[in-house]
Amino acid sequence: MTRSPQPSRLTRAVVGALIAGAALAGCSAHPGQAAVITYTDSQGERQQLRLSEDRVQGIASELGPLGAGPDQVVQALADAPFIEDAARAHGLSVSAQQAREALDAAQAQTGAATVDSASLSDGAVDVVRLSLLSNELSQLPEAPDIQAQYQAWHGSSHVAYAPRYQSQSRPWILGGGPGLLQG
Repeated sequence: MTRSPQPSRLTRAVVGALIAGAALAGCSAHPGQAAVITYTDSQGERQQLRLSEDRVQGIASELGPLGAGPDQVVQALADAPFIEDAARAHGLSVSAQQAREALDAAQAQTGAATVDSASLSDGAVDVVRLSLLSNELSQLPEAPDIQAQYQAWHGSSHVAYAPRYQSQSRPWILGGGPGLLQG
């Protein structure tokens, strides 16, 4: 009795597909997550923030015309807890409406209205808000102290990035945002 080579080829193809799938799934300790951030909040409590790849990619596609790619989005959202706490501690706030208005004004000033602020998702507006808050924090006389606090916060935080989001560069922290509103 002779064996047909078909089952053997089929078996190899299935095993190959399973190995490839496992390798792709194994690219991140947290499948489907762009980043998982564990940090201590301003109340001294340990917190965890999970940023899904779908959310990051969606926001990046909305803000892409402004120069914000997935790396910038994941970094801005990963630093959100610090920026929000620091802004609150210094009496700063930016509403969603203020963020939309600032975006519209910046686009009108450059003459390049590439994004309709009214159609942005809450996540995209949050990234614009964080950019504005970061810029406001950088203008305070206490900016060097805030930067030192950020370094301490970042040093005590644990961030597990998916491999495609591992950029550690954060040029916008206390430096004017991730380039969203600069002409």
